Amino acid sequence: FIPLTTIGVGIVWAFGYIGLIGMGINPATSGVISMIMGIGIDFGIQTVMRFRQELKSAKKKNNVEYAMTITLNNVIVPMATTTLAALIGFKAMSMGQLTMMAEMGTMMSYGIAACFLAAITVVPALLVLLEKIHIKNLLGGK
Repeated sequence: FIPLTTIGVGIVWAFGYIGLIGMGINPATSGVISMIMGIGIDFGIQTVMRFRQELKSAKKKNNVEYAMTITLNNVIVPMATTTLAALIGFKAMSMGQLTMMAEMGTMMSYGIAACFLAAITVVPALLVLLEKIHIKNLLGGK
């Protein structure tokens, strides 16, 4: 369920910003949420799976912080590249003459950027916290 945190937080942040700037949601742009979810979930999955992989191969057993450091070092460049490519594509949509497509492109840009930020901030914090709680429970609450 942790990868879902990426899209949950990302959508809340994106639509909070959309509301803050006064950009409204209409029936034509209401499908943006599902498109953001489809693209944004990849960021969460990438972070979680890489963390699990690094946790298994961490130098010291139960070294959660080290595993997360290696994870972020290895996923941030590919995820940033993907985000940049998506942002360029969605901003290109917003340059068109169709108002609906322009709004959709702008909303998608905000949503993808927010999901990326959630995947490199909120998800790692949750993973480390939950892993520490798990280790503490395995050790008998010590």
